[in-house]
Amino acid sequence: MNKRTKLRLDWVDAIKGITVLLVALHHGWLSLSLYNPYLDQQIGTLANALERADFFIGLARMPAFFICSGIVFSLVSRNKFEWLFTKRVPFIVWNIILWTAISYSFELAGIHMYPWKSHPFFDSSIFVFTAPYGNLWFLYAILLLSGYAIMISRFNVQKQILITAASSFILMLSCRYFPYPDNSQMMLMKNLAYKGLVFFMFGTWFAPNIIETLKSTRKATSIALSMVAFFLIVYTMFGEMDGYLQIALLTFPLTLVFIYAIVMGSKMPWFTKVFSHIGAYSLEIFITHQFFIAYVHHLAKTHNMPDNPYLQIVVITVLPVVLCALTCVSFGKLARPYLFTPPNSFKSLMGKVTTLRNPAS
Repeated sequence: MNKRTKLRLDWVDAIKGITVLLVALHHGWLSLSLYNPYLDQQIGTLANALERADFFIGLARMPAFFICSGIVFSLVSRNKFEWLFTKRVPFIVWNIILWTAISYSFELAGIHMYPWKSHPFFDSSIFVFTAPYGNLWFLYAILLLSGYAIMISRFNVQKQILITAASSFILMLSCRYFPYPDNSQMMLMKNLAYKGLVFFMFGTWFAPNIIETLKSTRKATSIALSMVAFFLIVYTMFGEMDGYLQIALLTFPLTLVFIYAIVMGSKMPWFTKVFSHIGAYSLEIFITHQFFIAYVHHLAKTHNMPDNPYLQIVVITVLPVVLCALTCVSFGKLARPYLFTPPNSFKSLMGKVTTLRNPAS
C-alpha cells in the first residue's frame, strides 16, 4: 500500500461517520425512553421495532469503530512511541480535561447531561478526573488501547493474540468479581474487555488483509453473505447471548457485515462525500452530541412538549443529532483550534516524555 493510500481511506471515514451518528441516535433514544416511559403503550409496534433495531445495530457500531481505529493506528508510519506522546497523549488528555470541565459546568447549571441516569456521572465525593465523564470513556479507551498496542508490539502476532485474549479475560473477571466503585469506570473496563481490546487489536493485526479483501467485491460479498447466514442461524437457534459467546457468534459476524455494507455504499460518490465528511468530524460529534441531547431534553421537560409520541421521537431523538452533526460539519474547522486542539504549551509539556528511550527500540 502506498503512502497516499495510508493517509486516508474514504470508507474508514464513512464508517466513523455512520457509527458516531448511530451512537448519538442511541443516546437520543435513551433520552426519549426516560422522557416518555409509556412509549411502548402508545406506539407498541413501532417502539418494539426501534428497540430491536437499536439492539442489532448496537452489536456492531462500536466494534466497527474500534476496528477502524485499529486500522488507522496500524498505518502510522512514524515511530509509534514518539507518535503516542507527541500526538495522541497531548490531544486526548487535553480533550478529557477540557470537556470534563465543560460537562461538569452543565451539570452545575442544572442541565443533566445524561438524563436516563438517576444521577450525574460525577460523584462529588470523587475527584472529577478519576473516572471518565460519560461518553468521554471512549477517549480514555483509545489512549489506553494505543499504549497497549505499542507495549505488546515487540511480540509476534500469535503471541499478541494470546496476550490480548488473556488481558480481555482478566479485565472481564475484575469487572465481575471486583467491581469498580464508579459506574463510568465500570463502563470503561467492560467496553475494553468485551469490545475495545478485541476489535481494536483485530484492526491493527489484520489491517492489510481487511483492506485487500474489501478491494475485491466478489470476495467481500461472499464473506458478508456467509456471515449473514451464520448470524441468522445462530440467532434463530439460540437468541440473545452474553459475554464472549455474543462477541464470537453475534457481534463479530454482524460487525463484518456492517463494515462490508458501508464499504459497498462508499462506491457511490454521494455516499462517500456525505458520510466521509461527517466521519472527518466524528470526534467532535462524539464529544458534543450529548450536550444537544441534554439541552433538548431539558427544554422538553420545562416547556411541556405535546403528548405526541411521533413528534417526541423527531424532537428528542432525531433533532439533537441532526443539529449536532450540522453544527460540527459547518463550524468544526473553526472550533478545533479552541475546543479540540491542545495549546502549544501543553503539547510541549507532554512532548518532553519523548526524551525517554523507546522501550521497543
